[in-house]
Amino acid sequence: MSDPTYKLTQSVRTVTESKRLLLKLDRLLASSHTTTSDYKNLSKKLTAVQRQLLIEDLQDLDTTLSEPEAQKIISDIRNSIKKMPIATLELAFQSSDLFTEEITDTMKAIIKTPCLVQIKHNPTIGGGIVIYFQGRHHDYSLTDKFDEFSKV
Repeated sequence: MSDPTYKLTQSVRTVTESKRLLLKLDRLLASSHTTTSDYKNLSKKLTAVQRQLLIEDLQDLDTTLSEPEAQKIISDIRNSIKKMPIATLELAFQSSDLFTEEITDTMKAIIKTPCLVQIKHNPTIGGGIVIYFQGRHHDYSLTDKFDEFSKV
């Protein structure tokens, strides 16, 4: 049986975002305020968007969840984030937040697999991109192209 799909899990784009969210979910699970109604007041623990997605995830399953059931769902969300594969992208420049968002969405659309994207700055590639995903390596860098031409 496959894991349920959670909106909160799908909203996570990068490794950095996942680490921040996992810390928040850990704090939430350790919180002394863990009644079902308290999950709707998570402003100190999650962003507004994350809070809304979590509430939708909880409501999609059942509006009358008990505390242990809600905690299990949060734990499941946490585990599904931890299991997501990582696509590492090497770029020759420091990526802006907007570029990171766009390249992450593009990568997810291309590979059609839920994943976290990790962007690394590597000025030695000169330009282009180097992609590492699920044990595969794709080099679309200028350095690689120059190396190919120099061998001819």
